[in-house]
Amino acid sequence: MNEHELKARVHEFLSGLRKSGRPVWFLKVHGGPMQRVGVPDYLLIVNGKAAALELKHPQERNPTPTVAQDRELFWIRHAGGNTLLSNNLEQTKAWIWSLLA
Repeated sequence: MNEHELKARVHEFLSGLRKSGRPVWFLKVHGGPMQRVGVPDYLLIVNGKAAALELKHPQERNPTPTVAQDRELFWIRHAGGNTLLSNNLEQTKAWIWSLLA
């Protein structure tokens, strides 16, 4: 699985949760020249909790955010949001389920 496939599977999972009536809102961020650098791949509200998800290539042993991504994740946490840097579908699902609890 590559990073694109991981993002597609996460998107399917989130869509399924929403379709089943779970309290999940999400936005897939598509970077562009008018956007601030480092914004995470997904912005979410899960069961009333703000969250951000940055996905990395599944074959990276120690996924590392860029300096800009690390900065954005820091400020989201500082503001009270939840963040996850992941390269693993099961880890991502478990994190989302924990936000639903």
